[in-house]
Amino acid sequence: MLTGDVCTAKLISKKSISNERALHEYTLLSSIRHQSIVRVFQFIETNPFSIIISELVHGRLFDYLCTQSIIVEDKIAKYIQQLFEALNYLQQCKIVHLDIQPENLLIQTEFDQVKLCDFGDAVRLSNLKYTYRVNGNVEFAAPELIEGNQTVHYKTDIWSVGVVLYTLLSGLSPFLDETEEQTCANILNIDFNFPESQFPYAFQPVKDLIQQIFTREINNRPSANECLANSWLTYAGQYQISTTNLHNFIERRKAQVKSFY
Repeated sequence: MLTGDVCTAKLISKKSISNERALHEYTLLSSIRHQSIVRVFQFIETNPFSIIISELVHGRLFDYLCTQSIIVEDKIAKYIQQLFEALNYLQQCKIVHLDIQPENLLIQTEFDQVKLCDFGDAVRLSNLKYTYRVNGNVEFAAPELIEGNQTVHYKTDIWSVGVVLYTLLSGLSPFLDETEEQTCANILNIDFNFPESQFPYAFQPVKDLIQQIFTREINNRPSANECLANSWLTYAGQYQISTTNLHNFIERRKAQVKSFY
């Protein structure tokens, strides 16, 4: 992602991906507008890459949080609420993202605003029954993306936000295991727990929300609108969370990306 100047946005964001995927992403993003979704302004086709020019965004949410030694619980609630608001809007637009993970969550620091980005895998569902199998890191993928033979749903993205929430609170990955096969098995079996050292009694309300989200049957998961009505988002406490584990989480993810390439 390179920076420069463009109109009032004050940033040119370049993303080197296939022309077809870039055009798909630009077309979809240029048709929607929400404060928690990155805005795009122009599509430029070059050889061999395409360029999507987007708004000023300062960096990734997880990296930003790790510049601080602690995170307060209600700050996490604020960011998660912004994500649920984005998903609620996307559902109204009949769009499912299908790739919500830390690398696709940006932060506009002057407004303390989360921005969801990277819509290359997103699709408009309408009346279409769409199946999709996750290609790459499975850590934040819902069960239906692991199996690849179930119709995806707007609530597919809710699962991924649940994993994001768990990780922000603890710095841990709920389903991660030693191998990708074991991680997939944990996701399909909903095999996770709440370590007491990271999830104290004070976290019971948010633990209840996470458990509601980590439901195998899509229809039984809460919608974005239902999640927005959850009392934890409004009444989250002032519990202070060390970012040490989160920093280790980020370093591991970066190492995985390097090994992939």
